Amino acid sequence: MKDSAESVPGTAGEVFPEKPADQLVQPESGFSGSKGFSGQHHEAYLQSILRAVPVGIGVVVNRVIMEANPRLCGILGYRREDLVGQRSRMLYLSDEDYEYVGREKYRQITENGTGTVETRMKRKDGRVIDVLLSSTPIDTGDLLKGVTFTVLDITAGKQAEIRLRESEEKYRSLVEQSIQGMIIARDNPPRVCFASKPMESIIGYTPRELMLFSPEELFAIVHPDDRESYYKAFRERIAGRLKHLRREFRMIHKNGQVRWVELFGTTIHYEGSPATQTVMVDISERKHAEEELLESGEKLKKLFDNIRDGLFVHSVLDNGDHGVFELVNRSASEILGYSEQELLGMSPEDIYAPVFQDAGIAREMSLLDQSGSQIFEAVQLHKNGTRIPVEVRTARIELSGRECTISTVRDITGRKRSNEELKKIATALQQSPTVVVIMNADAEIEYVNPRYTELTGYSAGEVTGQYPAILQAGMIPSDVYNRMMRTLKRGKVWRGEMLNRKKSGEPYWEKVVIAPVKTDQGVISNYVALAEDITEQKRLWSELVAAKEKAEESDRLKTAFLANMSHEIRTPMNGILGFSELLKDPLLSGSKKDEYIELIGQSGRRMLCILNDLIDISKIEAGEITLQYTEVCLNEVFHDLQAFFEPQATQKGLCLRCGQCLDSSDCHIETDRVRLTQILTNLLQNALKYTLSGGIEFGCTRKNDQLEFYVRDTGIGVPDHLKERIFDRFLQGHADVIRMHDGVGLGLSISKSLVELLGGSIRLESKVGQGCVFYVTMPYRKVAASKKKLNPLPVSPGRKFKKDLCILVAEDDNVNRILLDKVLGGKNIDVVATVDGSGAVREVRRNPRIDLVLMDIRMPGMDGYEALGEIKKERPELPVIAHTAFALPEDKKNALDAGFDAFLTKPVNIEELFGLIHRFTD
Repeated sequence: MKDSAESVPGTAGEVFPEKPADQLVQPESGFSGSKGFSGQHHEAYLQSILRAVPVGIGVVVNRVIMEANPRLCGILGYRREDLVGQRSRMLYLSDEDYEYVGREKYRQITENGTGTVETRMKRKDGRVIDVLLSSTPIDTGDLLKGVTFTVLDITAGKQAEIRLRESEEKYRSLVEQSIQGMIIARDNPPRVCFASKPMESIIGYTPRELMLFSPEELFAIVHPDDRESYYKAFRERIAGRLKHLRREFRMIHKNGQVRWVELFGTTIHYEGSPATQTVMVDISERKHAEEELLESGEKLKKLFDNIRDGLFVHSVLDNGDHGVFELVNRSASEILGYSEQELLGMSPEDIYAPVFQDAGIAREMSLLDQSGSQIFEAVQLHKNGTRIPVEVRTARIELSGRECTISTVRDITGRKRSNEELKKIATALQQSPTVVVIMNADAEIEYVNPRYTELTGYSAGEVTGQYPAILQAGMIPSDVYNRMMRTLKRGKVWRGEMLNRKKSGEPYWEKVVIAPVKTDQGVISNYVALAEDITEQKRLWSELVAAKEKAEESDRLKTAFLANMSHEIRTPMNGILGFSELLKDPLLSGSKKDEYIELIGQSGRRMLCILNDLIDISKIEAGEITLQYTEVCLNEVFHDLQAFFEPQATQKGLCLRCGQCLDSSDCHIETDRVRLTQILTNLLQNALKYTLSGGIEFGCTRKNDQLEFYVRDTGIGVPDHLKERIFDRFLQGHADVIRMHDGVGLGLSISKSLVELLGGSIRLESKVGQGCVFYVTMPYRKVAASKKKLNPLPVSPGRKFKKDLCILVAEDDNVNRILLDKVLGGKNIDVVATVDGSGAVREVRRNPRIDLVLMDIRMPGMDGYEALGEIKKERPELPVIAHTAFALPEDKKNALDAGFDAFLTKPVNIEELFGLIHRFTD
């Protein structure tokens, strides 16, 4: 609050006072200085640039013009004092223009940090000019601090004279913008006896409300911090010690806002009695602006740094050469990629590049040397070597008695790119892949593009003046053609497909859109047709229809598969649950219990096979099958298959024979043993399932660099029409026969996918009633035989373990933990159980008796892998066996690679478990 009795406020916006050189203070500017300017001259230096820069520059705070440089005054025809303190609305033709510019400018500022709008402004002389208005906030964190704007006259000689507004309207506008409130109050006691209407806009209270206020209510309008000073000044004026009163106070608006006002008070006689006449002016905006402009150096920094164009100032040496840059702004640094300090050590020759590769930059340097304002396009070099097209505006100025050149540079990359895009669009229209035909009102062809000639074979000269019917050749029914023409004559768009004929006589299909072109009077003057060759689309559509029918058939097959799968899953589940209930009978005999237990085991194994097939087919569908190539002895694989399936064949009364094999010197190959065994297992299971009598033979022969495996049976055979489709995932070749056997019918599909992953192929030879022969062909990759580790042999149930054997079981599932405890406890093994990895680590640390660890992989908290690492740190020699439901080959590889000594899958194989225990504890 100011408190001078006769103080006169300074002119708003005068932030560049003229001071003697020895009184100048270095401003805190973002501009980098130069060797030629000391700190005390820098502010004057920036002010000189502001006056000399060839672009109109100003500052607006709360839509009030707070600063204007000479160039802006020149563009608009006003003196600086005519502009400063006025609302920027005075520069626009209409409220619509004014509001539009405000909205659009602040929208861009919000999104991009700056705003640029083309608009029209009205000069003082009334002339309307077209301008490019660019605005940048002084403080991006607080838009209320105002914006810096630049005005560039883009009328280019096309200014249009407009009539001045009526003097009465202009006067009224000025009055409305400079309204002052006035009140007349009795001195003792203080009471308002008159208040003007503008008081309501200043402090929110109507004249009537003010006249009804008590003295206490009147003083309550004054801001609490100013009441004492206000009351003192009021009493001094009444006492006659202060004839005139001029003060700035804060008032409380009716809506609660704080308003700054300037009061001009004097003593008068009102209706025969002494009174105080007070003129009140709302100076809130001015006070806000004054706060924003307290430090001129900081203001200049923000002003220049927020100019959108790059600004360069370099001195002109005595010999006429260009000196180094002495002043650059932030935009210059952003355009060229150099820091401001880097640019200050450079000269114009360092940043300009030839417009054409074989030309120099003499033209650009010459234009920089010329006096007066110059505007030209050039190319500047970015720090990274990129060529940047720019528009340069230059002017000669004098700074501290020295001649300098100031240049503003605008990046016109976007403008150049837009021009290039327009050229591309024009070229693209000529080179359009769509046929374009223009006809006159009589449907005679006037123009065709090159694509028309390319498609039909007719040149433009051959069809000009002709009717489009030249292409019909009787291929379109006349009624269709007539309907099309009637639609077009009514002024509507016609869309359709046409079968036309090329010049060569070849038929082709077109998708056509024809639209009438009308004059301003609504008369059809032309027709424009766009046509696209859809011959290939027609063919593809036919194929798509066929594919749709096939997909629908596949969907039907999938539904049947799901039904069968549901049956196959529920069947073993019924056996498991049903016989489990029967085992609860206390009167059940021992032989029956054994029988029921064996049936439960069979159902469990059947369920496990189904789950394995479903997992495999899911991984195949997802493309997640990974192959593990190792050395494989084929004769060992055949031996294992013979041993595994012979009991099943014997049980069905079938003869199972391993036929042809490779010599021992050739039987070692490189392949994925697990997947090869799975393929042959599926084929043998399929043969056993559908062979009711006779026998089954399997083997392998070598044919050059290929191996051919075969599985031959004397079963029911496959009809000819199903030989290729028998490998489809959702097809069951003998639905009626399959219902007599278990399984979900995925074995052959899985086998085919695995064979293809191994680089091979599978085929079938069969006759109904005579059996089948499946052939699998794979690349032969021979390897030298190596010494292989022996797998642990099954242990007979009677074999005893060493005394005092202690095994730690880490298993979070209660049922599996109980099972292992019963299995191991039955062998007099001391079992220590825990439910997670951290518990396993604790038990190993405190119990040195532990001889072996059975570790589940997935457990809550610390999993098996993490627990393995901690255990191996404590006791590296302690065997740790992974016991998990993750049963895929890659799961086993991952576990062994992580450091597990062995790998067991769930459900547990008791003999294999005991064999591993003997291996690691004997």
